[in-house]
Amino acid sequence: MKRIVSTVLAGVVVVSLGGVAMAEEGHLGGTEIAVGVKSWVNDWKREVPGEGSTKSDNIMLVGPAVEVEFANHLFAEASYLFSTSNYTLDETGVDANFDRKDFDLAVGYSFLKYFGAFVGYRDSAFEKSNSDAKETSYGPLLGVKASVAVNDALSVYAKGTYLITRLKTEEDGNSAKEDAPGWIAEVGVKYAFTKHIGADLGYKYERTEGDSDIKDTFQGVTLGVSYTF
Repeated sequence: MKRIVSTVLAGVVVVSLGGVAMAEEGHLGGTEIAVGVKSWVNDWKREVPGEGSTKSDNIMLVGPAVEVEFANHLFAEASYLFSTSNYTLDETGVDANFDRKDFDLAVGYSFLKYFGAFVGYRDSAFEKSNSDAKETSYGPLLGVKASVAVNDALSVYAKGTYLITRLKTEEDGNSAKEDAPGWIAEVGVKYAFTKHIGADLGYKYERTEGDSDIKDTFQGVTLGVSYTF
């Protein structure tokens, strides 16, 4: 998985740099590339039929992110976030610790000045400490996003994503799969301190539900900083 993530992120960067070179030659004027770091401070609530629910303390996901906007209204986004500490859930009276790694990739088209739609793929992996147990939510995604400028520096954004994902559970050499679709909603503000340096602050809510009726909910504050070429 790490090799795939590295390859895809490298590919996005190469395409982006190629876009910049072409822009400088006048073929794709207006191409912008934003490279930065994103973070998401969130908690995890798991609801299991017949067992009730359990909720973790807040943890932070953080990692690199790349966004490219081409002059022909196309855009591409990629990010790889990993947990800086473990989620702790009470599983039948015993604390279980999980680390998390999220890879997201999307490409889309801006139909209007402030509105766009995208398709993509995500892989969200949870590994249980001191065990070979692992849960992976993976599959395609569809979404829309909007951004409205308040002034030259400040803008408000919103993003909605539908996850067409499956859940794969692995433990002790056994594995099982089930459909586990969900959705993500995010709203926030972006501020440009200079022509090149910007930051964003928002709130993100993520929820999935599998065929087994297990519901997973994550929510919390997002923060990002970026440098735009």
